[in-house]
Amino acid sequence: MSYHLSLEETASAEDLRLDVDGIAFVADARWHFALPGLKIDVQEYWGREGLVAYNDGFGGSC
Repeated sequence: MSYHLSLEETASAEDLRLDVDGIAFVADARWHFALPGLKIDVQEYWGREGLVAYNDGFGGSC
């Protein structure tokens, strides 16, 4: 299982909207089963920072 994060300007009517700590996220409704337990964090890797999505319920980081 892997997650793909991207920046989007609009969402479709079918998309799920999630508000986490004041940040809005949009997810494709077809993947609703993968959202419980999803965590999004900022990590530094080789001097760069970025968002990382992981879900311990799926066996680790993605």
